[in-house]
Amino acid sequence: MKKPIQTNLFAEETQEYPQCEIIHGQWNEPAFALPQLHAALELARKTLPSVSLPQLLHDAFSLGIGMFSMRLLKEQSRYMNSDKPFPYRILSSTLEETEIPDSRILELFNLTSSGNIPGAEIRKHSNCIVTSTGIYLENIGTLELRHWNGGTTQLHAKYVPTRSTIMLPSYHDNRPQIELPYALWEHINSCMEISMSNDKIPSVSTLTHNSRKYVITGNTSTNKKIYADAWSIAPIEKIKTLTHKQILEAYADGNMQRGDCHGQIVRIVGQLYALDELTIFYDDYPAYRFNPPKTMPSAEQEAIAEYAEENIPEYDEETQE
Repeated sequence: MKKPIQTNLFAEETQEYPQCEIIHGQWNEPAFALPQLHAALELARKTLPSVSLPQLLHDAFSLGIGMFSMRLLKEQSRYMNSDKPFPYRILSSTLEETEIPDSRILELFNLTSSGNIPGAEIRKHSNCIVTSTGIYLENIGTLELRHWNGGTTQLHAKYVPTRSTIMLPSYHDNRPQIELPYALWEHINSCMEISMSNDKIPSVSTLTHNSRKYVITGNTSTNKKIYADAWSIAPIEKIKTLTHKQILEAYADGNMQRGDCHGQIVRIVGQLYALDELTIFYDDYPAYRFNPPKTMPSAEQEAIAEYAEENIPEYDEETQE
């Protein structure tokens, strides 16, 4: 791994390293004024050599600090005379393929798989879409690693000079996953009803699976799969309820992770309930299942078309053409 360029950002040495400020709740990223950001990076640069780490991890942090510093140089002139917090997200501290190849990121994933590196705090997340690992070193910062699932090879590494939100437990962690035909839940997504409800109570649709009702609040897709966030429901007497407006305020204040709908009050057939526990529904991505590639054997194409005609009312065999 090539060594990062070490650039002196400071005209004078400073003995005090101001701490970053958290804006409201823990789910908002820290915000730095420019002097604080300089000091945090300098502290990280001075602390790293004293920490005993595997060489691969040491090099990755050193590279992240160096590249973040270089990008800061390009942006700081716009904020030099401002006391406002510096929006360090615009630095895009992603370590590009030319700086840290995918093979090294995979090595870092393997290195941290045990979750036990002396001196480092490690947090792992895994869901249908992405596997993530955060590695935090006190007074140095966080290295974020992400690997998109579903057969893709897209890898991502990023450094931030503080303890980032990847180190927090997520509402998506370790949630049950259920494979259900997309046709069953395609038309009962209540995302629009909830997002438009503001401080009113939205009327939503439900899907019953194994005698349990679920409300779908959104879906996403990757490669050949599509996924939905499906929330079970509970009586409002058992959960602190929130309107969508209150949830948006909690997102903005950093008191809830974005996407978390626990406590959202809804109306189902005239009765009031609250969204409770998250389950992930998933299925083959419809564009792949119902419009198979022409290279697929004709017998298999016919079988897929027959299944689609029986299970998907909107399916039209002419879409194969």
